[in-house]
Amino acid sequence: MENKPAITKVFLGISLGLLIIMIGLSFYSPVNRAVQKGERINLLLIGCDETENSKRADVLMFVSFYPRQRLADILSIPRDSRVRVPKYKLLRINEFFAYGFKKGGIGEGIALTKEVTQNLLGLEIPYYIQLDFNDLISIVDALGGVTLDITEKMDYDDNWGNLHIHFKPGRQTLNGKQSLEYLRFRKDLQGDIGRMQRNRSFIRALAAKIKSPAIIFRMPQLAWTSMNALHTDLGLYDLVTLIFELRKLNTQNFRQQQLPGKPVSVRGAWVWEIDKIRLEKVTQLLREDPVANDNAAANIRVEIWNATRNREAVEEVTKYLRQKGVDVLTWGNFERILPHTKIIDRTGNIDSAHYLGKILHCDEIETSLSDSSLTQAVIIIGEDWRQKIAL
Repeated sequence: MENKPAITKVFLGISLGLLIIMIGLSFYSPVNRAVQKGERINLLLIGCDETENSKRADVLMFVSFYPRQRLADILSIPRDSRVRVPKYKLLRINEFFAYGFKKGGIGEGIALTKEVTQNLLGLEIPYYIQLDFNDLISIVDALGGVTLDITEKMDYDDNWGNLHIHFKPGRQTLNGKQSLEYLRFRKDLQGDIGRMQRNRSFIRALAAKIKSPAIIFRMPQLAWTSMNALHTDLGLYDLVTLIFELRKLNTQNFRQQQLPGKPVSVRGAWVWEIDKIRLEKVTQLLREDPVANDNAAANIRVEIWNATRNREAVEEVTKYLRQKGVDVLTWGNFERILPHTKIIDRTGNIDSAHYLGKILHCDEIETSLSDSSLTQAVIIIGEDWRQKIAL
């Protein structure tokens, strides 16, 4: 009979030895040198869905990590974003990957998508990570699953595509296959916008999992699995550096945004028309060094929208916020009922946004820049408001 405790000790010893070697070698990576200098690290995340003869870039995210403040910016780029490149007769940004892939394979698809995204944002993006959705399964399983708060019932069946998604609301740990189903779901009231919000929630949950103490012994397996699953210009030791930086990062320090714009019809096709004026504000925020605010609670002005069935919610939350030093200027009713409270930061001041998140016990914080409002943030009260603030 095998001696299981002895085998476990050998396994842990090998894992620890590999981990020490990987940490040592990671000091020679370009990403590590950038971290030591406190320089921003920009990368493009491309998630692809594969059809019979093509690949489509269904997920596009610009990610920027600022090591000095341990802050990560995540900018979701809708796959239907309209971009104009004179030499290509293409309408949406996700078509560039498919075009490049058909012309020259994965490398050409990545290069063309990266070039178009850099021109769109006016930012240099030295690194990329391209991941097929099916490869995500092996990465999540290597992590031991990812824990998420599923905010609403998710039911969808596509017999033709062999896709069956069924989740009940609540906190649960998803394996690789379930994570992929969660990310692919888009049959809610918000459609693709809701899917992008879930993508960002998944990234935060992934980072939280990497921070857990138990993950340290999974690091070698995670690194090797990632290298086999990803197409990237990051080396193994660059990835190790980023994983360890993620472990140091407070998951509240994710500033999440979406490319500003609105859906419009062009030649009978729906596209995301980019708001160029607001985009310039977004990219300016991504160029600036974040500045810590030691008095985050001072002079915060908010507006409140009631997304509950309770008429008293606005009055009670307003009273609670004013007791905490927050000035409530306006209020009203939201367009629909929401299960969870949400905070929309209007200025990019992550300290003020997270002060609101702390006093409201709210993790759903997004940035949507605006100068047209007298308020710094919008609070949308969801059905969970009473237990969140213990009124």
